[in-house]
Amino acid sequence: MKDLTRTDDIVKELPETEEFFYGIGAVLGRAVFSARMEASLTQKELADKADVDLTTVTRAEGGSGGLEVHMYDKLFRALGISPREYAALFGHS
Repeated sequence: MKDLTRTDDIVKELPETEEFFYGIGAVLGRAVFSARMEASLTQKELADKADVDLTTVTRAEGGSGGLEVHMYDKLFRALGISPREYAALFGHS
């Protein structure tokens, strides 16, 4: 029998549940972090490139949410990710 309290296992098996279990801030935060790592940028470098405060990058990657949509947009654009690409995170294209 599966342990239904282990949300990581559920999300691995059913990726479409990620937003439900972790919230949109966490999903976007992981996307920002992954893209930043792939681009080999520090948080400070991304902040400078996106023209935002370092705390904005830290909050975004922390997944706590509370950031306005335009801040995520600035981060994604600085990482070379179009709105169409990040909409795909939620199954929209």
